[in-house]
Amino acid sequence: MQQVKTLWAELGRLEKEGPMPYPEGDEGMTPFPGRLTGQGFFPGGDGLWRDDPKDTNPPPVPIGGILYLGNDFGPLDTFQTTVKRGYETDGNSTWNNLKMRIEEAQKRNTDVCGQLGFYTNAVLGLRNSGGAKDDRPWLKPKWWKDSDKFAVSCRTFLEFQLETIKPRLVVILGPPPRFALCFPTPMIQELAVWKSKELSQIVSEKRIQSGVLQGRKITFLLARHPSWERSNWKEDLKAQDAQLLADAWTLAQD
Repeated sequence: MQQVKTLWAELGRLEKEGPMPYPEGDEGMTPFPGRLTGQGFFPGGDGLWRDDPKDTNPPPVPIGGILYLGNDFGPLDTFQTTVKRGYETDGNSTWNNLKMRIEEAQKRNTDVCGQLGFYTNAVLGLRNSGGAKDDRPWLKPKWWKDSDKFAVSCRTFLEFQLETIKPRLVVILGPPPRFALCFPTPMIQELAVWKSKELSQIVSEKRIQSGVLQGRKITFLLARHPSWERSNWKEDLKAQDAQLLADAWTLAQD
């Protein structure tokens, strides 16, 4: 857990000394008012795997494992309800479908497992209002291209997360989080192929990219967001997503 504490401490420092320029108003963001004790994406929780989401004893931080990168945690009012419960439930479509994808990938590559994952978000804070699918600026590439102060802070902290957790593989959960990796400049040059295309326009073999970051090899997989699967994850796409995760982890270990 020391690495997670390091991340929370750095985020706290940015908020206190920066200060972290959270956007204000109904369309803005706010710091987390607390932390989950069980399963939860970072920074609302510790970002570590739970077989039982209520379990307050996390597994070891998976240094050199897989980092799953979502967009943001969601709205403040939802988090306030979640923090009273203490954990993000597996009934949440993100966790439910992601865990199914990992199980499917494990059938193709037995080295894949949930405990390898650190689960986090590209955009910091909680939405002051609105749901996961409302039209926020950071869901579009222009906001990242223009280097908004909040965008710069999110990108800087994302780089700190990668330096701290040192994943071999980063799985980007849906198109919006890739903007944090691609703009204003790609985190590795190989990600430039993703900058101007929709996910549906990127063939499977281009959705896995490897390069060198912070002096070490790192692999990126551009994947569908698990919540999208609730109504659209047909069997052929389910198999494709699982195979890509299995293949990406094999490549990352080479």
